[in-house]
Amino acid sequence: MKIVSIFLILVITVSSIISEETASERTVNNFAQRRIAKLEVLQEKERARKERIFKSIEAYDQCKENYKEQTLKGLDPNYDCSEKLIEIEKINLKAAKRATKQAIFGHHEEEKKLEAFVSQRVVNITEKIDQNLEEYEAEKERILAAEKIFRNCNENYKAEYADGKKPPFLCANKFINTTGISLLGTNVYKADESLEIRKLKRELKREVFVNLTFKYK
Repeated sequence: MKIVSIFLILVITVSSIISEETASERTVNNFAQRRIAKLEVLQEKERARKERIFKSIEAYDQCKENYKEQTLKGLDPNYDCSEKLIEIEKINLKAAKRATKQAIFGHHEEEKKLEAFVSQRVVNITEKIDQNLEEYEAEKERILAAEKIFRNCNENYKAEYADGKKPPFLCANKFINTTGISLLGTNVYKADESLEIRKLKRELKREVFVNLTFKYK
């Protein structure tokens, strides 16, 4: 009877370890998936902004052609094409309008300056957008790599217990020490991060308790 009791204690203890590790896996996975989802939303916003910029340039160029055509027909168009560039920067509207009018009559210097300014602004903004997209993608890759490290550690942890060994490591601690929990979103979803860190720490304490219970029996 005593042997059966010891066996049951052993089974329950090992099952608890596996269960707690699985709980940590779920926590880390949910944590990672929320980060990735948030990063994908940010990526989509950046792509949409880039698209709006190029569409605003197209609208500006079309507006200028319409403006010139109406002026050459003797009309006096009462609109400002530079308003189409609101996605780039609020520029000197009077200067832009004057540049457009002068270009109609063959004086292109101011128009060239305006186009150079617009072109440089587009380059500056789109380069920053591309940089943000790359950073978000790199962070997604780091998150997935961090989760993979944790899961691989978990598999080794369980395998060693199955072989009758007593592995001294706790994978969640290894995960935090190796990758840093802040890696899952330093600037993203901060409220959720603090909640999940507390949850993970509670699970870590249970893992430590179960591990020590098994170790000193």
